Amino acid sequence: MKHLIALFFLSSLISCQKKVVNDDSEQDQDVTISVNLTSPFENSTFQISEVVSITGTISSNETIHGYTVELFNASNNDSLLFSSNVHSHDATLNFTYSWTHNLSVTSDVVVRVTALGDHQGLKSEVLNRSIQCLGI
Repeated sequence: MKHLIALFFLSSLISCQKKVVNDDSEQDQDVTISVNLTSPFENSTFQISEVVSITGTISSNETIHGYTVELFNASNNDSLLFSSNVHSHDATLNFTYSWTHNLSVTSDVVVRVTALGDHQGLKSEVLNRSIQCLGI
């Protein structure tokens, strides 16, 4: 019986070895995301019916999990004018969109690009650019 207790004790010691778990929090702190919006330029002005071209690149040292491109009318309680969501898994993402200015009143518009470094959006990079859309 003593041998059985000793064997049980030894097996429990061996099975309780400390496991090394990869701590992703250190790696996550090293994630860098860069959003480069090549157009429109900051403070660009657009006439009614003019096409606003939204182009750029998102790059990271890790996989990007997607992005959102949005246009908000800052002169009208940030009402949403345009939105596109992309779910992709690449380190570099290029994007090209267009929106036709259809606002009848002169408005400040914000172009927002949000790059998601993870599916929860905890690691992300946001770029805002202001443009002006002239009314009639």
